[in-house]
Amino acid sequence: MDRIPTIPSFYPFLPPSERIPITIYTIPLILSIGAPVFLLADLARRPNTLLYRHAILAFAGYWCLYVMTGFRWMSMDMAPWNFALGLWCLMAFAKTVEYGTNTTGFRRLDEPEPVSTYAPTSHTNGDAKPSTNGHASIHNGTTRNGDAPSRSVQAPAEDIFEHRIGDTLDLVCFVRGVGWAHGEGTYIPPFPFPSLSGPELRRKWLRYAAMQFLMAFLLFDAVEVALKQHPNFRSPGPASMFVSSLPPLKRFGLATATSLATGIAVVLGFQSAYYFFGFCCVLFKGDDPRSWPPIQDAPWFATSLHDFWAKKWHQLLRRSFLVMGGYPLQYLISPLLGPAAGEIAAVVGVFLASGLLHMLAQFPIGLPLQWGSVLFFLMQGAGVGLERVFRIVTGKHVGGVAGWVWVAAWVVLGGILACEDWHMHGLGAGIVIPPMFSPLRAVILPLGRRLWGQS
Repeated sequence: MDRIPTIPSFYPFLPPSERIPITIYTIPLILSIGAPVFLLADLARRPNTLLYRHAILAFAGYWCLYVMTGFRWMSMDMAPWNFALGLWCLMAFAKTVEYGTNTTGFRRLDEPEPVSTYAPTSHTNGDAKPSTNGHASIHNGTTRNGDAPSRSVQAPAEDIFEHRIGDTLDLVCFVRGVGWAHGEGTYIPPFPFPSLSGPELRRKWLRYAAMQFLMAFLLFDAVEVALKQHPNFRSPGPASMFVSSLPPLKRFGLATATSLATGIAVVLGFQSAYYFFGFCCVLFKGDDPRSWPPIQDAPWFATSLHDFWAKKWHQLLRRSFLVMGGYPLQYLISPLLGPAAGEIAAVVGVFLASGLLHMLAQFPIGLPLQWGSVLFFLMQGAGVGLERVFRIVTGKHVGGVAGWVWVAAWVVLGGILACEDWHMHGLGAGIVIPPMFSPLRAVILPLGRRLWGQS
């Protein structure tokens, strides 16, 4: 019989074998940590809710950590899914802190200044239009994207409730802050169809998103199959990228190629998941396609580390890293050493938070944690700092072919630290795409073997 957890049964460091197995019956408990996040996001849009949010924050944060440390898939071949569980819980924890402690509110870019009452703008895509502290004038514009003028009427209570839910969903789902004031400092790649609008934009973007998803997913599947050809990744469990039987040069070359392939797999994984959810949200939820700009901006063309991490790489977790690392360190250092030192501390804090997230997310796997991920991301912070020193000393920015080589050295070669950490926790040898959903393993390779055997 499946064990259902209770609050008193929680121990932060249960042995892996004593944690609650993830099954179809316990998955709802895993997903339940999203409910407090949604509630806190809704309250963060309302006035005079800080005390309530502080009270909810204690429970919500505890529940995220409880799920992360008390549940796991028991098989080692599910290590990547346990890693995903850790990421899910830590990202939810960061969002509970952000929504539970924010004192400035969350305002859309096109919202007016606060007035006396709360009422969202009526939109067919579910976008509500309240102001920073949860107040806005009542009106019901009728266009999908809010481009047409609206007229002042009293909105029905059920419409207000419906749009409030859609508004909160947008705040939670658009983690880069697309269309929101808190996302103004985040780099967003250019939208592929800037001159289109209305039904034509929707049709063209849906085709575009479907193609992006299919290409990324097929390539992701191929890279995973290729990674499984590594001699050490043939069976589930911890596996080093370094093959001890090879000569030193070949051993390092294979590890570097594996590190690069792992990074490519991460890019493709984000790409396929992003366009899948974007396609569903535009098709079924009615989102404006402009709310789903490209997730990344060709990171392989970056010519400086600043360009890579601030623009080319996805910015989905930027806000969380600022809240959990950048802002706290800046707040501590600025009064002691000045604003310039505070800015440097913020950069260090962002990369430190990123490293800790990637390290702690491995906890559900059940193996001892290592520091490879933290060291890798702190190295990136040091590299960004060296670029700033270079600019101060020479008056020039890192760039060009030399800058591209510089980025490759820090990200690919430095990435060996993080990738080795991940693979020693079973991510390379585990299941990422279940074989039955893998086009290459379920269809293409069996068909090729049959045709090859007949020829």
